[in-house]
Amino acid sequence: MVASPLSLYAATWPSLGCAGTLQACIDAAAVGEVVEVATDGPINESPQINDKSLTLRAAPGFVPVFASPNSIIVVGGDVSATNVVEGMTIANGRLMGIQGGSGTFDVTFRSNVILDTFSYGTAIEIYSGNAQPPYGPVHFDVSGNQITVNGFDVGDQVGAISVGGFESDATGRVVGNVIVQTGVSTQNAVIQAANGVHALSVDVLDNDISGQGFNNGISIYQFAPGGSLTARVINNLLRGGQIDVAGQPGGIGLNVSQGSGAFTVVNNTITNGARGIMVNGRSDLGATITGILANNIVSGHSGTGISIDPDFEATFTNDHNLVFDNGSEYFSAGPGTLYTNPQFIGPNDFHLQVISPAKDTGNSAQVPVDITGDLDGLARIKGPAVDMGAYENATASITQVPTLSSFGLILLALSLGATALALNRRRQ
Repeated sequence: MVASPLSLYAATWPSLGCAGTLQACIDAAAVGEVVEVATDGPINESPQINDKSLTLRAAPGFVPVFASPNSIIVVGGDVSATNVVEGMTIANGRLMGIQGGSGTFDVTFRSNVILDTFSYGTAIEIYSGNAQPPYGPVHFDVSGNQITVNGFDVGDQVGAISVGGFESDATGRVVGNVIVQTGVSTQNAVIQAANGVHALSVDVLDNDISGQGFNNGISIYQFAPGGSLTARVINNLLRGGQIDVAGQPGGIGLNVSQGSGAFTVVNNTITNGARGIMVNGRSDLGATITGILANNIVSGHSGTGISIDPDFEATFTNDHNLVFDNGSEYFSAGPGTLYTNPQFIGPNDFHLQVISPAKDTGNSAQVPVDITGDLDGLARIKGPAVDMGAYENATASITQVPTLSSFGLILLALSLGATALALNRRRQ
């Protein structure tokens, strides 16, 4: 993690100018100030930022560790606020953002490390509180975090990242997080975006999810009448670990029970679980689903690879996906669908070999114009067309280096011999 540059308005804790507890330093900081933590810890506090703009970050050269069972909580109020927490390590706790008032609540959790969480809480959670509305709009950014979390064996809680339950309109992104979830869980997800009666727009991009025992890798869930959920799920890698428990299980699960969902699911690699990509809704309750499923690789699942509820196939279309070695498929395959081995580099390396049938065979028109990189951050489209899956840039394996046949070697030897003879004659 590269620390942010020093601010002209930064307070440093602990220091003579910011003595006492970290909470006291936060409380004394001016609106819009930066509090930099200049200790590796362990820190035995659960600091809270209440109803004001403030950045809490690691000072250059330090990796602050919050000892178990401490967490960091940011609470929005009636005054609009912008809050950032970055560069912190949570040994056994959580990062929480709670909208509790009518002001605009803008919260960023960036480049933090969470080593584990309580058995009853999501590692990073942003939601609206229990006070009565009206609530102000929510803007969130959960990016570049590293999370290791045990799954829950009771309930349906989310393991790593949960955004939703907002009592107001919300927009945000969950981008570039690396997550390992372990344990055997019940009806839960690793990443979840859920929406009720308001409007939620979320980007879930460039996340790397692995582990075991989770019901959903990425769950996108619109559950209330009148609500609308717009989600882009792009460039994610989900490798193994998904098991069928209940509800809408899958590496990626899109579910609209009531309200409307508009989903762009493009260039993901989903492998080696029980189910791959599941799309389901309740048309009998007025649910609508629109969007596109394109350029994905879904392989190695014991159950269904891709499943799309027939009630929504006319409005949620698909093209140029690769499905291979799944127990079954349940969708009307669109143009460009491939049923062949994607030729990954190896069992734990999901880059494509140069001979992969997924190379240059996606639909470039389905890649949003602002998506310019793949999961590695390299150019998203190279060559005549976009590659399928989360990685664009193929890598040559040693076995793919061209070799000469015996006949070719004989011809090469004869050619070299003739060249040598000609050169000798010239010297004479």
